[in-house]
This record gives sequence, C-alpha cells and structure tokens, in this order.
Amino acid sequence: MRKIPPFTALRAFEALSRHESFSQAAAELNVSHSAVSQQLRLLEGYFSCKLVRKAGNRIELTPAARSYAYDVRKSLDLLAVASEDFASSGSAHCIRINATPSFAIRWLIPRIAAFQRRNPRIEIRLETSHTDEFESSVDQSDLVIRCYPMKKAGLACRHLLHDEAVAVGSPALLSD
Repeated sequence: MRKIPPFTALRAFEALSRHESFSQAAAELNVSHSAVSQQLRLLEGYFSCKLVRKAGNRIELTPAARSYAYDVRKSLDLLAVASEDFASSGSAHCIRINATPSFAIRWLIPRIAAFQRRNPRIEIRLETSHTDEFESSVDQSDLVIRCYPMKKAGLACRHLLHDEAVAVGSPALLSD
C-alpha cells in the first residue's frame, strides 16, 4: 500500500502554493480560509515540519515545500489528464487535425461548429503548422492537410478540394 498524505490536504497545499494566500486558495477550492489552514496543519503534522512561513500579509513556502509543491502539481496534472482521457473513452472519439494556418482559418474553422452539431460524440483537436513541418505532424495527427499534392508510403493521401490562387495588386502597382 502506498503511503501518501490525505488527498484533500494535497489539493489545499497545491492551491496554497500557487496563490501563496489562504483566502485565494480557499476561494479556488470553494472552502473556508480555516479549512485550508486546517489541511495545511494536517500536512505539516504528516511530515513533522513547517511548510510555510509568514511574509507580511502573505505566506511563503519553505524551499523544501516549494520543491514538493512542484511535484504535487505535476502529479495532480497527470491525474487530471488521466481522468479526462478515461472519462472520454467510449463516449467520444477524438480526431487530431493538423492543417496550414490559412486553410484552418479560412476553410476548416468556419465549418467545425456545424460538424460538431451533427457529430457531438466526436471531439476535434486542431493544430496548425507550416508545410515544411509535415513530417513531424504525421505521427501526432489523424489527419494532415496541406496545399500541395503528395504521395507518402504508408499514408492514404487524398485530394480534398480544388483551390485557386489569384494575384491581387493595386492599380498603381500594376500600371508600372
């Protein structure tokens, strides 16, 4: 069995470490100032050492507590991501799309809302990058959209739509 401090105390400590304020940590956690203080005392009792000291109207973490807070934050972030992934498994499908910025802004983004209304169980994650970044985009995306024809071994490459490029210039520039 893992020996870890109470989860409520860890959450309170992590919020306190970011805000360095009992009131702000309490507001974030939707508890009272004294509840955060009580959780901090519980954690200090668990480790048999002080984790914070007064600095005027604020508090500051001891150097050891600051290092511990960083690790706790990383652990809570990892737990949040794992929980989000678990919650969405089976209930939604995620499609990761990588497109050029101009295509994403002018064509794809205006159509995403309508797609989401028709397909509420599909989550779209859109990332933009330039054409010369194609190779690294393939491994991290389900769909890569570029403006030039291509054939790549191991990939299904399809023509998506016809596009025209038109040069536009001011009459003064064109007269010269």
